[in-house]
Amino acid sequence: MGLELDESANSRANQQSLAKRITVRRCAQRETTVVGLYRMPALTSSRVGRGTNELDSNRSVHWPAENQSAWVALKRPFLLELPTVGLDEQPAMDCNARPADRRPASAFEQRSAGALPADNATTDARRAEFDAHIQALIDTKTKPVGSLGRIEALALQIASLQRNSQPDTSSCGLSLFAGDHGMANAGVSAYPQSVTRQMVLNFLTGGAAANAFAAALGATMQVVDAGVAGEPIAHPDLVSRRIRGGTDNAIEGPAMTPSECDAALTAGESIGAESSQPVVAFGDMGIGNTASASLIAAKLIGADVRELTGRGTGHDDAGLERKRDLLTRAAGRTEAILDAPTALYEYGGFEVVMIAGAILGAARASRLVLVDGFICSAAALAALRIDPGIRGALVFAHHSAESGHTALLQALDARPLLDLDLRLGEGTGALLAWPLVEAAGAFLRDMASFDSAGVDGPA
Repeated sequence: MGLELDESANSRANQQSLAKRITVRRCAQRETTVVGLYRMPALTSSRVGRGTNELDSNRSVHWPAENQSAWVALKRPFLLELPTVGLDEQPAMDCNARPADRRPASAFEQRSAGALPADNATTDARRAEFDAHIQALIDTKTKPVGSLGRIEALALQIASLQRNSQPDTSSCGLSLFAGDHGMANAGVSAYPQSVTRQMVLNFLTGGAAANAFAAALGATMQVVDAGVAGEPIAHPDLVSRRIRGGTDNAIEGPAMTPSECDAALTAGESIGAESSQPVVAFGDMGIGNTASASLIAAKLIGADVRELTGRGTGHDDAGLERKRDLLTRAAGRTEAILDAPTALYEYGGFEVVMIAGAILGAARASRLVLVDGFICSAAALAALRIDPGIRGALVFAHHSAESGHTALLQALDARPLLDLDLRLGEGTGALLAWPLVEAAGAFLRDMASFDSAGVDGPA
C-alpha cells in the first residue's frame, strides 16, 4: 500500500516545512486509508520509501506498518488524488497539513476535533438511487405494501449498508468487553467490584445468560479483558486488550488519561473491524458501569445526571439516592456538556470506551451493529458524536428497563426493536434481536415478487 503526492496544484506553494499524520488501516473486505480525520478508499500507488519518514527524491513516504501511524515531514502542501471506486468515489482533498514547528496533534486531539466529512453529493445521489431500487423490490413482494412493518425498514437498512439486494445476515458474533471502575468502591453499585472478575470466569466457562442465548441462537461469542481489576486473567479463550487493571475513581477525578482513552478506542476499533460476521453485537460487564454510562450520557446530551441514574444491579431506594448523590458530585467536576472523547476519558470505563471503538470499527467496515441496552447505547452515542456517518449501520436492539435509557434513546432518535424489560447487559438484548435481522434478510433475499410468483398485484 502506498501514498502518491500530486503537486500539480501547488506550484505556487511556499516552501515552509509541513507535517501530516498518516495512518493506514485495513477494514475488513476493503482497504481504507485514514489521513487525519479524512476517511477514503485505499490509494492505488505503492511507491513507498524505505527506512525514512521524510519524502525521498521520488516524492514517496514510508510508514511503520499497517494500523500504525507516522508523522511525515513534507516540503510543501499536498493534494491526495483518490481513485474512483464505485459508490466510494470522492474528489481530491486538500489535507491542510500542519506546520512542522507546531506540536503534532495527538490521536485524542484528532478525535476531539470533530467528525469525518459526509459523503459528497454524487455519492449521496447514488445511494439514494440504490435505496429506491431496494424499496421497489420490497414493495413488489407478494404482500400488501408495508404489511411487514418494521421488518421492511430493517431489510432496507441492511441492504443499504451492504450495498447488496441479497444481503448477508447469516451469522452474528458477540464480543463482550469487561472492565472495572474506580467508582465501584465508592458505593455506586449494589455488588462488590470482585464480581466483574468472577463473571469473566463465568463467561469463559459458558455459565452466563449471554452464553446461553448465544448458544441457543447459534451466535459466536468472545470475551475481551479491557481492564479488569487485579492481575491479568490467564485463560486460552480470553482476548486480552487490557489497558490497566481498572479505571480511577471518576467521582474525584478523570477515570483515565486521554492517551489511555485513545488506546481503548483504538483497541475496540480493531476488534470491530476484524469481525468476520456480517452482524455483530457488543456486550458489557463491569461493576459500576451503569454509573459510568449515566455520566457519559448526561455530558453528551446536557441532561441532569440524576434523571439518567437508575438502580443498576438492584439498589434499594436508599442505595439509589446514594448513587445519585455520588454521580451528581462526579458530574460537577466538569462542564455541563462535553465532547465525546472528553466524556469518555473523564467518566468512561475501559470496556465502555472499547465498545464505542468497536462500534466505530464495525460500522466503518459495513457490519450491521446490534446495539444492546443502556450502557451500549451510551457508547453508541459517543461513537456517533465522533463519526455521525456510522448511523446507518446501527440497529438499536431493545429498550432497557434502566431508567436513563428512555432519554438516551430520544437523544439518539432511536426506536428499538424489542421492549422486554431487560436490564442485564452482557449483549443479551442484542442477541435476542438477531433473529429479527435474520428474518429481514431472508425476506429480501427469498420472498417472491408478484411477477416471479405469478400472483396478481394490487388493482
